[in-house]
Amino acid sequence: MSATAWSHRVFAPLPTPAEMTNLDLKAQEVGIPGIVLMENAAQAAVKVLQKHWPDLACLTIYLLAGGGSNGGDAICMARYLADLGANVKLFLTKQPETYQGASSTELEIYQNLKLPCLSSQELLQQPKPDMLIDGLLGTGFQGTLRHDLNELVQAINAWQIPNVVAIDIPSGLDGLYGQPKPCAIKACLTITMHAKKIGLAQPTAQSYTGQVEVVPIGIPNHVQDTYPPRAWLITPEIVKLGKNLPGNSYKNRFGHVLVIGSGQLELSGAGHLAAYAALRAGAGLVTCLAPKEVASHVRGNRPEIMLWPIGDATWPEVLPADFSERLAQYTSLVVGPGFGVSAQAAQFLANILRTPNRPPMVLDADGLKLLAKQPELAKFLQNTDIITPHPGEAAALLETTSQNVQANRLDALTSLAKKFPAVCILKGAMTAITLHDNAIFLSPWDIPQLAVGGAGDVLAGLLAALIGQKDLWPKTSPRTLYISALGVAIHALAGLKLAQALPVRGCLASEIANQIPTVLGS
Repeated sequence: MSATAWSHRVFAPLPTPAEMTNLDLKAQEVGIPGIVLMENAAQAAVKVLQKHWPDLACLTIYLLAGGGSNGGDAICMARYLADLGANVKLFLTKQPETYQGASSTELEIYQNLKLPCLSSQELLQQPKPDMLIDGLLGTGFQGTLRHDLNELVQAINAWQIPNVVAIDIPSGLDGLYGQPKPCAIKACLTITMHAKKIGLAQPTAQSYTGQVEVVPIGIPNHVQDTYPPRAWLITPEIVKLGKNLPGNSYKNRFGHVLVIGSGQLELSGAGHLAAYAALRAGAGLVTCLAPKEVASHVRGNRPEIMLWPIGDATWPEVLPADFSERLAQYTSLVVGPGFGVSAQAAQFLANILRTPNRPPMVLDADGLKLLAKQPELAKFLQNTDIITPHPGEAAALLETTSQNVQANRLDALTSLAKKFPAVCILKGAMTAITLHDNAIFLSPWDIPQLAVGGAGDVLAGLLAALIGQKDLWPKTSPRTLYISALGVAIHALAGLKLAQALPVRGCLASEIANQIPTVLGS
């Protein structure tokens, strides 16, 4: 499944290295020569350099060219930089006669111009340049660096060149997972071709890539649309899709969210935050279901939050006779914030999941902990449901460690999607979202201000509210997957607004919720 319906407006492609290679080949199959794509890439990259360093003519620039097309880009860039007056030296990792295809043609042109061309073994014997352009290895690099290349990369990093620019991806960085293998060039700027590669969007890549800029190289939109990647980057444009409020509206038209949480008095704030966020996200009505002795505390000082008291001091072991009928009246559920992990809570969750014709559910927090202990309940999840684990909860669901989850977030997301028939949102820096084998959506935002207790409860309530707003958002299937991407974006942008006011730390989860209407109205 592709994200084509929304992609041109609100998502940017995030191809894997293999998908990018295929796009390049398909562009050539429709008649665009490889040398044209390489020339386009080099010219676009040089324009980015001119934007960042207007005085290129005053700089000594070394270009390191490996044997692949990445090296060809560097060779071509060397020629254009020489034309701009820069003091250019090109360093080859292979014998000139071994370069192939478009790279061979570019090297022949460069040599015909009698421009400086040396072996990479001579690089470190030169005076320190003003800039090094890394064209050693591209996104096709897999495995681990050879010993000689590993030593070269480490030596370049230790050289502390003022400006290091990577072409497409810093050499030594895995283009799929964004991890150094075992080390990688540390760049201040990465100029990547056609689209940001999925490895560049991983949290582990940021300390190596520096700023990432995408440049077009002439791959037609028709080729991109015919061979779309699986992964897409969410952009801020997504929140602009629902600007027009329908006329002649009434509260039920915007959904009725039921928050089932706060099974203990000391956890009453979690359910309250989810309910409050649902209201801030535009839900027409919000009700909290909680044990009788806790319910009034969940409401807090918000009279807008309605109550459905149930049981006494804890969750009832047997559902009320009218439970299924009443549950069907809501447009969405939030289950889990402050829910508790007692035996009674486990049984109550099982009863909710087994309830026929229940509304779509956002399962969060304690609900996920209980699901991990009762994996047989996974079969009762639906593709209209959402699970929202953070790395620790994901580790419990997958029976692994949070370190393993964080080391390979995309594989963890894929494993979650195989195990649970619901939309999976793996929270954290660069939150990742998918459903079964559908598109993967990644958040580009890493906002430390969101790392605060209650932020996840706010996201859960926000998502539930969006599910019920059927008249506001484009109807793209599977709807819940796209709504999840929207909710993650709104949540992140709310945190970003807080970060501007509170650049260090100190924001409250309720303040994240307060920013939701501002994000939707911006």
